[in-house]
Amino acid sequence: MAKRVGFDDGPEDESGLAKASVTFLINCFIDLFKRAFALGGRTPQRVFWVQFTILSLILIAIWQIRVPAISSGGGTFLMFTNLSVFYLLITIIIRRTHDVGQSAWASFNLLAGIFLAFQYLKLFIYPGDLGDNKYGPDFEFAKPGKDNDPKRIG
Repeated sequence: MAKRVGFDDGPEDESGLAKASVTFLINCFIDLFKRAFALGGRTPQRVFWVQFTILSLILIAIWQIRVPAISSGGGTFLMFTNLSVFYLLITIIIRRTHDVGQSAWASFNLLAGIFLAFQYLKLFIYPGDLGDNKYGPDFEFAKPGKDNDPKRIG
């Protein structure tokens, strides 16, 4: 299996916890855009939390500037930005449903509101399948127990 730069590098000093955490956040952010058009594959729980939080903060920021921008003619740009962020949210939700062993159709239940609370709760709390499943190989850098895991550093 190919080593991803920054994901498997362990810290070597006391400030390693901060380095590992920052590296993990940066790699999650990069991964969000690298796999923006990939509906296949998996997104593990830890990565999903980070990516979901990033996209939620972006949406909150967009909604905060929406009213002044629309009155000055920037409505088209904001609409495109909103749709782009919603698309990214849909892709990470689909990959997360793959990680828990369900098809992408389960994510449409989320969007349609069927079993909404249960499905979201399952995505945020339920651990992914151990090892490979039919949607792809296990995500290497987000496994607990790796050198960049904050729980093991220190």
